[in-house]
Amino acid sequence: MSSLAPTTSLGEFVDVLFGVLLREPRYLIQDDVHRHFSMLYQFRQHEIRQTDWETNVSHNQPVSQLPIADLEDAIFSWAVSYTAERHHPLMSTYAIDSAQFALTHAYGGPIGSDRRWRIAPLFPPPLIDKSQPRLWLFEDPQFKKRITEQVGRLLVLVEVPPQARCVFPSASATEVRLEGGSQFFFKIQRCHLSSGFYDHVAMNAIDDAEPEMYLSKSFRVYGKTFVPSDDHWDYRLSEPPLPEVLTSTRILRDPRVHGWSLEVPVRWITHVIVRDDDKTSVIPAPDWRP
Repeated sequence: MSSLAPTTSLGEFVDVLFGVLLREPRYLIQDDVHRHFSMLYQFRQHEIRQTDWETNVSHNQPVSQLPIADLEDAIFSWAVSYTAERHHPLMSTYAIDSAQFALTHAYGGPIGSDRRWRIAPLFPPPLIDKSQPRLWLFEDPQFKKRITEQVGRLLVLVEVPPQARCVFPSASATEVRLEGGSQFFFKIQRCHLSSGFYDHVAMNAIDDAEPEMYLSKSFRVYGKTFVPSDDHWDYRLSEPPLPEVLTSTRILRDPRVHGWSLEVPVRWITHVIVRDDDKTSVIPAPDWRP
């Protein structure tokens, strides 16, 4: 039975989620725990614009002071705030996964796609009943379009973790195409909330570090491997010298690798590559470790 009341503040709710993370639940990996800690702390600091309809006066209200009944509106405001240009290009994507973590614990739900395992709700029954089917945020087409417009077509650098690999669906487990430690360029085509009718996955990304019950199993972006060439991205137009990370001999440059489609776990992304006119900038992925 939940100890939270409808009048409980979102600040108190986030404190409860911090307690969940401190226990390092088996449906998360350590990278997720560190990232959710950081993102939920920022969510708690977020301010939402509210209007007093009697006086028609608007003011900023800290999310931490809002009641838990306002969770969805607060999350929407917070996630959308990361689509502004001043933020890291992937920050809205990170925010959405942490928002899904919060919502799943608030209202309860399955762990990933395995419906045999469920997380018990923290919210009291009146709010859970009221929310159905109000969890509209991640199904809203305009919201998904807004996020995809930010991350779609981003060029990123990916590194396959030591316990991971990429294989063709028809290949056996021993026929590894990209092994742990491999680095490759990857062009994101859409955010992890969206899917396309003609999406085709040529390779499967497998990570043995992920538990069988994994809450962030779907936290992957669809796109294609990318090998620079005269026909694709011409790095020779960039102002020399190129950032050292782009000249690494570990990065796959075999043209036969170009265009392989797959869904890459977002935590495999190490850098975002942004080209402005003739200058190439490399933005490291956030380091969530304390």
